[in-house]
Order: sequence, then structure tokens, then C-alpha cells
Amino acid sequence: MFVTNEKLIRYAGIVALVVVLIYALAVCYTVITKDKQWDFRTYYHAAKAHQADLDPYQIENLNAVSSEEITLDYVYPPVTLYFFTPFLMFDFPTAYYLFFALKLIALGLLVRIWWRRFLPEKTLAIVLLVLVAFAFRETIIRDIYAGNISVFEQLLIWSAIPLFLDRKVAGYCLLVGLAAVFKFALVLLLLLPLIDRNRKATLWVAGTGMAVAGVGIVSYYASPLLMEGFLANISALDIGGHADQTSLAVIKEMLIWLSGATGGEFVRLATAFHIAFALFLLAVTIRITRGSNFRSNRLAFLVLCLFLYALVMPRLKDYSYILLIIPSFYVITNILKSAIMRLVAIFFVCVSFLPYQAFLTAFGLYIVYLSQLKQLTASAPEPAGPVRREPSAS
Repeated sequence: MFVTNEKLIRYAGIVALVVVLIYALAVCYTVITKDKQWDFRTYYHAAKAHQADLDPYQIENLNAVSSEEITLDYVYPPVTLYFFTPFLMFDFPTAYYLFFALKLIALGLLVRIWWRRFLPEKTLAIVLLVLVAFAFRETIIRDIYAGNISVFEQLLIWSAIPLFLDRKVAGYCLLVGLAAVFKFALVLLLLLPLIDRNRKATLWVAGTGMAVAGVGIVSYYASPLLMEGFLANISALDIGGHADQTSLAVIKEMLIWLSGATGGEFVRLATAFHIAFALFLLAVTIRITRGSNFRSNRLAFLVLCLFLYALVMPRLKDYSYILLIIPSFYVITNILKSAIMRLVAIFFVCVSFLPYQAFLTAFGLYIVYLSQLKQLTASAPEPAGPVRREPSAS
């Protein structure tokens, strides 16, 4: 139990809900009245340039079809342009509000999945509410302000995850595969059903992976210039700055400091150090988890994989840390036993005051999780933490 006094828990929950609702209204007001959703601005005008038979991967063409200056390149595969084409039925101001409304609906559905499937008891609702609003440099708020597709991507992933937990591999693979069409790195999440070690899971994972790859191959042969423009924009993306909450960004920052202090050229070694870090973390994880009974505790395996995915990715923006809200909630409410430790963890997850704090906090939670994983997976077959609740009669 997070707190022992039931009445205090109820009052604290009401206060937390009021604070979150007021904050949510302030965020909505800001998006409606201010110049936000800069990523969607690029999406809209990339689709418009493509419709006008211009290369949407050349920012000059985006400016040509826009009445304002576009500053961000389009960085998703050519097939994704058709997802944004329907918005061209409206002028940009109308499309701006429509995209925002759809984002709020998607966010509501996402939180509903978390609430129904991963909230084991109502006394922990206050923790989940705080994490939704403030976790990892306000990851959800940053996505809303940026107008990125992360909430939609996360809705697909978290709609798939209950299917994985219920061993419904076909639906899981199809939903994750659809998300991977936008961000190819998500194909790594397709590997999760391989834990079942059966022919059906292997066929679905391989088939979905080939289908995602096939979309890229067909796109290339249908329009080589567009695919080359996409690859050029992806390769030109800069890794670094506090918006990139990744191990590579942290390593790069350290090497920049070291180069300045010594006059060396250590920054060129950033990729090599990142690969070494990723391999080391993977090796340590395999060693620690060897013999764990993950097939009978799929939620523990899921939390492990989501943390590991985020920690080794070379590029992961702060708004992509939505992926780690539930894994962090799981560690805080299941692994950390004392109220003080839970409060400290919530503080570091939700209050940002250090560079790369999202990554460092996630890494710290992962280390704590690994230290307790043997005990967790060696206990009862079903996890004692957030598991599926049957819907109430209401």
C-alpha cells in the first residue's frame, strides 16, 4: 500500500486530479492560442508538396507551398505521406485544430488502456495521474506542443501490448507493424512474442517484419527519389541536445567536454562508445536474467524490454518517453517497497532539473529493476503488480 490512511489517499487523489485537469486545460489553451504543433506544420506541408508533385523531403518545396517558413524536414517514409493527405481537405488553421482534437482523443484512449489494464488498485491512481502529467520532462505535454505523432504511435503500441500479454500474437504483430511503418526502429518490439518459442509466434514475427520491410522496398521501387530523400533527411538528423534523451546523446556530450578539456577529437568515437555501451548493457541483462521464467510472467519481460529498448536507441526524443510511463509506474509501485523510495523515484521522474535527466532516471530505474528481477520472476507464476482487471459491470 502506497499510503495507509484511506481518507488521506482519497483526498490526495482528488487534489492530484484537480491539479492535472487544471494543467491540462492550460496546455489546451496554449495549443489553441499559441503557435504550436510545429511538427504537424511540416507534416501538412509535406503532404501538400507531394500532392503538387514536388519532393516533400526538400524543405524549399515545403516553403514553396506554404505561406510561412517551414524549419523542420519531413523524416518519415514516403508511404506515410498518405496518412496526412486527408488533412489537405482543410486549410491549415482548420487542419491544425483537427489534428489537435484527434490527438486528444488518442491520448484519452491511451490513458484508458493504462487505467483499465495496468492499474491494479485505485489507491495507486494518484501515482499514475502524476506520471501521465509530468513524467520524463512532461513527455506527453511535449508531444502535444510539438504536434508529433508519438501519441498515435503509442496508442498503437499500447493497444498491442495487452494482446501480447494475452498471447494473441497475430493482433500484437499487426499493430506494432503498423506503428513501425512510421518509425522503423519499432520493429524491434516485434521480437517480443519469440519468447513463446513456438512456430506460430515465429511465423507472425517473421511475416510482419518482412511486410514492414516490403513496404520500404515497394516505396523505393515506386519512387526512388522520394526514398533517397527520406534516407538523406534521416541521416542528416543531429543527435544531441537535451531533447535527445539517449545514451548516445549523453556519450556525445561527455566526449565533447573531454575534447574541449584535452584538445582531442574524441567526439568521432561517439558511435563506437554507444555500440559498446549497448552491447555491455545487453550482455549484463542476459547474464542477470538467465534462468528467469518470463513465459509465466510476461509483464515482467515486457517492462524489461521496453526499458532496454529506450536505453539503447541512438535517437529517442523526449516526447517518445511516453513509452516508459507504465514501465516506470510498474517499478515504482512493485519493486520499490518503502514510501520514501517511491516518493524519491516519483520526484526524479517528474521534476526535471538536470541535463539528460529523463535518460538518467530511466537508467536508474532499470538498474533497480534488474537487481530485483530474479526474485520477481522466481515467485508466483502471475505477477503481483499491475495486471489486467476485468471491466466492471458499469
